[in-house]
Amino acid sequence: IGIDLILSNLKKEDKLEITKTGFLIFGLSVSLDSLTIGIGLKAITDNYLLSSIVFSLTSLIFTYLGLILGNIIGNKIGSYSKIIGGSVLIIISILLFLH
Repeated sequence: IGIDLILSNLKKEDKLEITKTGFLIFGLSVSLDSLTIGIGLKAITDNYLLSSIVFSLTSLIFTYLGLILGNIIGNKIGSYSKIIGGSVLIIISILLFLH
Protein backbone atom coordinates (compact mmCIF):
# COMPACT_ATOMS: atom_id res chain seq x y z
CA ILE A 1 0.00 0.00 0.00
CA GLY A 2 2.87 2.35 0.83
CA ILE A 3 4.55 1.76 -2.52
CA ASP A 4 1.23 2.23 -4.31
CA LEU A 5 0.69 5.55 -2.52
CA ILE A 6 4.08 6.84 -3.59
CA LEU A 7 3.73 5.60 -7.18
CA SER A 8 0.24 7.05 -7.56
CA ASN A 9 1.58 10.41 -6.40
CA LEU A 10 4.46 10.29 -8.87
CA LYS A 11 2.08 9.39 -11.71
CA LYS A 12 -0.21 12.28 -10.70
CA GLU A 13 -3.27 10.05 -10.75
CA ASP A 14 -6.63 11.66 -10.14
CA LYS A 15 -8.27 11.38 -6.77
CA LEU A 16 -10.48 8.37 -6.31
CA GLU A 17 -14.08 8.81 -5.30
CA ILE A 18 -15.13 6.78 -2.31
CA THR A 19 -18.32 4.93 -3.11
CA LYS A 20 -20.84 3.30 -0.82
CA THR A 21 -19.06 0.01 -1.45
CA GLY A 22 -15.76 1.59 -0.39
CA PHE A 23 -17.28 2.80 2.85
CA LEU A 24 -18.75 -0.65 3.43
CA ILE A 25 -15.37 -2.33 2.91
CA PHE A 26 -13.71 0.23 5.20
CA GLY A 27 -16.34 -0.41 7.88
CA LEU A 28 -15.86 -4.16 7.58
CA SER A 29 -12.09 -3.84 7.94
CA VAL A 30 -12.50 -1.75 11.11
CA SER A 31 -15.02 -4.28 12.39
CA LEU A 32 -12.64 -7.19 11.78
CA ASP A 33 -9.91 -5.32 13.62
CA SER A 34 -12.32 -4.73 16.50
CA LEU A 35 -13.35 -8.38 16.46
CA THR A 36 -9.81 -9.55 17.13
CA ILE A 37 -9.58 -7.30 20.16
CA GLY A 38 -13.03 -8.33 21.32
CA ILE A 39 -12.01 -11.98 21.32
CA GLY A 40 -9.20 -11.16 23.74
CA LEU A 41 -11.48 -9.29 26.17
CA LYS A 42 -12.01 -12.42 28.25
CA ALA A 43 -8.37 -12.29 29.29
CA ILE A 44 -8.73 -8.68 30.42
CA THR A 45 -12.09 -8.43 32.17
CA ASP A 46 -15.37 -10.17 32.86
CA ASN A 47 -17.44 -6.99 32.49
CA TYR A 48 -18.29 -7.48 28.82
CA LEU A 49 -20.90 -4.76 28.52
CA LEU A 50 -18.71 -1.94 29.84
CA SER A 51 -15.62 -3.09 27.96
CA SER A 52 -17.61 -3.44 24.72
CA ILE A 53 -19.05 0.06 25.06
CA VAL A 54 -15.65 1.57 25.85
CA PHE A 55 -13.98 -0.28 22.98
CA SER A 56 -16.73 0.63 20.50
CA LEU A 57 -16.65 4.30 21.42
CA THR A 58 -12.85 4.38 21.28
CA SER A 59 -12.85 2.75 17.84
CA LEU A 60 -15.48 5.19 16.61
CA ILE A 61 -13.65 8.26 17.92
CA PHE A 62 -10.22 7.28 16.59
CA THR A 63 -11.58 6.25 13.19
CA TYR A 64 -13.48 9.53 12.87
CA LEU A 65 -10.48 11.60 14.00
CA GLY A 66 -8.22 9.72 11.59
CA LEU A 67 -10.51 10.49 8.67
CA ILE A 68 -10.88 14.15 9.64
CA LEU A 69 -7.15 14.67 10.32
CA GLY A 70 -6.23 12.85 7.11
CA ASN A 71 -8.48 15.16 5.14
CA ILE A 72 -7.09 18.30 6.81
CA ILE A 73 -3.46 17.24 6.44
CA GLY A 74 -4.05 16.11 2.87
CA ASN A 75 -5.50 19.49 1.96
CA LYS A 76 -2.71 21.45 3.67
CA ILE A 77 0.38 19.65 2.40
CA GLY A 78 -1.16 18.23 -0.76
CA SER A 79 0.83 15.73 -2.75
CA TYR A 80 3.54 15.41 -0.11
CA SER A 81 1.03 13.73 2.21
CA LYS A 82 0.90 10.66 -0.03
CA ILE A 83 4.68 10.40 -0.11
CA ILE A 84 4.94 10.83 3.67
CA GLY A 85 2.09 8.37 4.30
CA GLY A 86 3.55 5.80 1.93
CA SER A 87 6.99 6.17 3.50
CA VAL A 88 5.57 5.71 7.00
CA LEU A 89 3.71 2.56 5.91
CA ILE A 90 6.86 1.14 4.34
CA ILE A 91 8.94 1.90 7.44
CA ILE A 92 6.34 0.33 9.75
CA SER A 93 6.12 -2.80 7.58
CA ILE A 94 9.91 -3.18 7.55
CA LEU A 95 10.09 -2.75 11.32
CA LEU A 96 7.31 -5.30 11.86
CA PHE A 97 9.01 -7.73 9.48
CA LEU A 98 12.34 -7.39 11.31
CA HIS A 99 10.78 -7.67 14.75
